[in-house]
Amino acid sequence: MDIQKFCSELGFDADFASKLEPFQDLLLANSREDFPPFMEKSFYTEYYPLCGGPAADTVYPAMEEVARIVRANPAAARYASMLHYAFFLAPSFIRTIPWRSPVAVFGRNAGIFQLLVAMSCLPLVRRKHAELNIPEKYMIGTAQWIGGTIGIYAAAHDGYPGHTITQTHWLRLSVDGHLFRIGRLEFLPRFWSDSFPAVYRRKNSRSLAVLCLNGWAFDAQGFRVDPEKNVPAHVTSLKLVNGTVKGTPVTPDGKPLFEREIILDLNDWEPLWAPWEPQYTIHIPGGGGMTLEAVRKSLAEAVTFFHDHLGQDIKVFTCCSWILNPVWEQELPNSNLAALQRNVFMTPCPPPGGNPGLFFVYGEHDCDPRQRPCTTALHQAFRRIYERGEPLRAGCMILPADDVEFFGTEYYRRNYIRP
Repeated sequence: MDIQKFCSELGFDADFASKLEPFQDLLLANSREDFPPFMEKSFYTEYYPLCGGPAADTVYPAMEEVARIVRANPAAARYASMLHYAFFLAPSFIRTIPWRSPVAVFGRNAGIFQLLVAMSCLPLVRRKHAELNIPEKYMIGTAQWIGGTIGIYAAAHDGYPGHTITQTHWLRLSVDGHLFRIGRLEFLPRFWSDSFPAVYRRKNSRSLAVLCLNGWAFDAQGFRVDPEKNVPAHVTSLKLVNGTVKGTPVTPDGKPLFEREIILDLNDWEPLWAPWEPQYTIHIPGGGGMTLEAVRKSLAEAVTFFHDHLGQDIKVFTCCSWILNPVWEQELPNSNLAALQRNVFMTPCPPPGGNPGLFFVYGEHDCDPRQRPCTTALHQAFRRIYERGEPLRAGCMILPADDVEFFGTEYYRRNYIRP
């Protein structure tokens, strides 16, 4: 097949065709023009109800229309097959292709086409979980993640359901058995990165000491900045000498205490976890219901899940997310977002960049909330942030697994004593 002609039939430009050309032999060898089985009615009526998306009778007619077009268009069938291979089966370098939405062929149902492609991973997840002897409900958790993406897509498409193609790559982590949806949250083992501070725990105690890393730059308000772009008001140091560690402490609300440094005796304190030990990163799928009780149950179940099914003991949970932007405690003090922050140990935000949160709330990575519909308290909060000219931030947190039993009691804020 001529890749330029293939792209032209789908309404894609020559630039996209040029990006496919280096991989065309691999892509064509692993895709077909036959009608894909994941667009059969028997497939989507089995798997779509597991997603928890909009009512089936509002979505199935669009799926039927997509299937009708694909049956009549070999290029569209090939593209569906190609995407399934690229996202869920191919080597990782294939996923770096900036895959396009076939709007020219499917019109407003392009998102439904992409939703069916996303759902095509579910039998693969089911198979992986069977190999690992993991109960069926966790595959359904992956389906629910897909359901959460439907609302994100709808936010940018006048309420019309679908799935954004740039989110599909995330499902490969579930296909490969790395990422698991456990209750309200998803969990993915990862290793330490310098987005996180130095964290020590007093031996034979629950006391934590969280210290800024060496060279972190802050503005006068205590927010991290990029020193290449902004003149910092403070630059922290972290020194290990003579069996001690000396640095700038961080309070449980994520604020550095510049007015004093602390010195920890390493006979009494030890790192909470080593760089070669995994931290279990928390990811928060779209959808509501993120109550403290739902989060607590997810955390507690995750500890048991990884131990019983994968033979892994969790030392610490971490998360970096727009949901942890410390501004929510100011803007939405009674929200689930703010309650979550009060029940973990917050750490300093990375320097701002990338407009975190816009996509998950508005379905677009770059938009002005003041120009978008404003129907919720969260929309109003975004507008106020923009009116102040304040950058959007992703916040970070840590939660030792041993402390999950205290989640919901604001344990760190109630019990924090400066080391």
